[in-house]
Amino acid sequence: IETANGTNDYWDMDNISGVYNSGYPFLSWENGNTVLLNLPPLATFNPEDNSTGVERESSITISFSEAIRNGDGTEITDTNVDLIITLKDTDASGSDIAFDAAINDSNTVITVDPTSDLNYLQTVYVGIDSGYVEDAEGVELTVLVSATFTTLDVISTMPSGSGIENDPYQIANLENLYWMTENSDLWDKYYIQTSNIDASSTSAWDGGQGFTPVGNNSTKFAGSYDGSGYTISGLTISRPGTNHTGLFGYTNGSTINNLGVINVNITGADRTGGLAGWIIGSSTINNCYTTGNITGTKLVGGLVGIVDDSSTVSNCYSTGSVTGSSNDVGGLVGYNKFSSVSNCYSTGSVVSSEGIRIGGLVGRAYGGSISYCYSTGSVTGSSSVGGIIGFGSGEYSVTGLFWNIDDFSTDNGIGTGITTTEMQTVNTFIDGDWDFEIETVNGTNDYWDIDNINSVYNSGYPFLSWENGAAVSINLPPLATFSPEDNSTDVERETN
Repeated sequence: IETANGTNDYWDMDNISGVYNSGYPFLSWENGNTVLLNLPPLATFNPEDNSTGVERESSITISFSEAIRNGDGTEITDTNVDLIITLKDTDASGSDIAFDAAINDSNTVITVDPTSDLNYLQTVYVGIDSGYVEDAEGVELTVLVSATFTTLDVISTMPSGSGIENDPYQIANLENLYWMTENSDLWDKYYIQTSNIDASSTSAWDGGQGFTPVGNNSTKFAGSYDGSGYTISGLTISRPGTNHTGLFGYTNGSTINNLGVINVNITGADRTGGLAGWIIGSSTINNCYTTGNITGTKLVGGLVGIVDDSSTVSNCYSTGSVTGSSNDVGGLVGYNKFSSVSNCYSTGSVVSSEGIRIGGLVGRAYGGSISYCYSTGSVTGSSSVGGIIGFGSGEYSVTGLFWNIDDFSTDNGIGTGITTTEMQTVNTFIDGDWDFEIETVNGTNDYWDIDNINSVYNSGYPFLSWENGAAVSINLPPLATFSPEDNSTDVERETN
């Protein structure tokens, strides 16, 4: 029966009833052509154990040497076969991988299909535990059978398009994004994202260092990237000794719009941000956001590490947790230098216990302007710590800034600390000249919206109007307009 140790078949054994030769092994010629040995079903895995370079979309098959049934004697069907399969990330103790499974008509082959493509360089464990299956004679699988394999490395794939303004490179998947990192000579071109991209497999790239930022000290990103409202999720960068760290490491004169970088795990050194490390040369970032965890040394921000040299960040937010080990750390921007930050917010915790100039929104401001922004969440630093801005100098200007004083109670004189209730009250911001949908007194650009009635969307805090598309959540009381206007003079006596 068994072939792993050869096919000469010298031995047999009455391992079920234990009668012939009292259950001890005997030579196979002793009982002629009769075979008493009854082994549990033998399982063969494809991909094989320890395989590498497996295609991400591969099915997994488990082939048995004979027909199998459930360990309790019932039939295995497409309906219940999932119950005997374990499919995990990394090893038997890893997180579950969702799958569908089926068994063939002869009950000898189980096919396991992950419900979505596996990640690049993902280690996958598949197994069937002892006691779960048996053969037609009731001989159980008495030991765990399993296989572990690793998928292939990411493949660089050139996107559609030619990189010009009217025909941008179309970044449709992770392979296209990887191609972008490898072609620094094209970092002055036009790009547009055409779908959501799952970047969670970047955690295994480059020996665990993860994604390589687009733009660095020698070649800056000087092009245009339009995210088209799509997201890049699960991006991992683990480069604690590298400056200029983020999806975009270092940009000069670039434009980045309409992009969400979500559930990131980014670790760098100086000038680290969830979206960009350092932007200079009148770079602009608009309608972008980040979530996840961002860690660096100094000049660290949830969205951008340092906004410099007449650059602009507008209509953006970050909900990520930001951690630094030195100075100039902020929930949205670490350092705003001779640049503009407007109509933005941050809601994550900011921690740099040994650092100075630590802020809920911006760590340090030097020159430039910061306007119509708010922050919530705890802020921790050694000195020059602020709920909205840690420290400002150089004739910088601020307008319409608020932070939640229930989250951070120390007032450093920059912006206005207000309670959670006031944060969820629309008139707080309208009275501060913020431009909301519906109201027109403060402008008609309609940067902001708020769910001031139900307090469900964004927990009742203001949010950027693009976040919920064309929907309008704000509900204002009836607005009254008088004629003659208030404080009018020389009004005709008979006027209505």
